Amino acid sequence: MKKVYLAAFVAAVMVSASVSAQGVDFSEASSNDNPFTLELSEVGVSTSYLWRGQELGGLNVQGDLSLSYEVDDFSASLGTWFVHAFQESIYGPFMKQGYQEWDFYASLGFGGTSLTLTDYMAPPYFKTGLSKGEGHALDATLEHFFGDSFPLTLSWSTILLGGDDMEEQPFASIDKRFYSSYAEASYDFSLGDFPVDFTASVGFVPWTSPYIDDAEGAHFAWLGLRAGYDISLGSFVLPVSTTLGLNPTDGKFLWSVAIGF
Repeated sequence: MKKVYLAAFVAAVMVSASVSAQGVDFSEASSNDNPFTLELSEVGVSTSYLWRGQELGGLNVQGDLSLSYEVDDFSASLGTWFVHAFQESIYGPFMKQGYQEWDFYASLGFGGTSLTLTDYMAPPYFKTGLSKGEGHALDATLEHFFGDSFPLTLSWSTILLGGDDMEEQPFASIDKRFYSSYAEASYDFSLGDFPVDFTASVGFVPWTSPYIDDAEGAHFAWLGLRAGYDISLGSFVLPVSTTLGLNPTDGKFLWSVAIGF
C-alpha cells in the first residue's frame, strides 16, 4: 500500500509540472463558435489541506476537472474536485490514513458575480445523503470579483442541506439546522516588479457553526497571506505557492506549501 501511495505522490508531482496555473485546456481554441472548455486544473501536491481556517489534512494530492460554457459576460460550469491526504496533519506520521473528499459542483456567473452549489462528499461518498447528520453537505456560495483595477473578492457560503450538526454537548441536544456560514474577503496584490503574486484574506463566521471550528457565536476564523510564483521549465510552467494563516478563535497557526496549483 505504501508503494501505491508513493507512486501516486510522484505521479502528481510529474503531472503538476506540466500543468500551468490556468490549467490544461482540452477543447479547441476558444472562440465565439466554440464556447465550451474542458479543463483540468488545480492539479498538484500540497503539504496541508486548508479550508475556511481549518487544517483538514496533511500532505495531499488534489485535482479539478470542469466543463465550462462562456459567452460574453455569462458563464456556466459543471465540475468535480477531489483531495486525498496521506496523513491526518502536517505534523502527523506520513502514510497514515488522512482526510479524503470528492465534490461535485455547478456554477453560474455573470460579469464578476457567480453562484456555486457544491456537494461536499467524504467517504463512503454515495452511501450517505443530504439529511441532517449524514455525510454530504450542500453548500451555496455567492461571490463577487470587483475587477483587475480593484482585485477584491467578496464571498458568502452557507450549508443548506446535509452535515450541519454537532456531536459534542451541548450542541448534540439541539435539534436544529445551523445553516453554517462563512464570509471571506480577499485582495490580490504585488510588490513593484517583485515576481511574486500575493493574496491577503480574512474569513468570518457570522453565527454558531458546527461545521467550522465548533465555536459559538460570531468570530473570525481566518487571517491569511498567500504568495505564488511560476517557475518556467522550458515549455512547462510549474506554479509554486505558500500560504500562512492564523485562526484567531483557537489561536492556531496554519501553513501550506503547494506545487502545481
